Amino acid sequence: MFAPAVLIGIIGGVLGAIFTILNIKMARFRRRVFTRLRHAVAQKILRFFEPLVIVVRIRCIVFA
Repeated sequence: MFAPAVLIGIIGGVLGAIFTILNIKMARFRRRVFTRLRHAVAQKILRFFEPLVIVVRIRCIVFA
């Protein structure tokens, strides 16, 4: 009777852990990239295009 709830809990925990690990790795990568850029204009351009690239990737995955 409780097996489906346990299974859902385990899957949710694993997916949450994977999300957290990937989020930490992405934040560290972004920090390294932004600290290497010396020009403020380059940082602003990168910060403008970053969400655009993410949206395009997600749209290609979802609507492909």
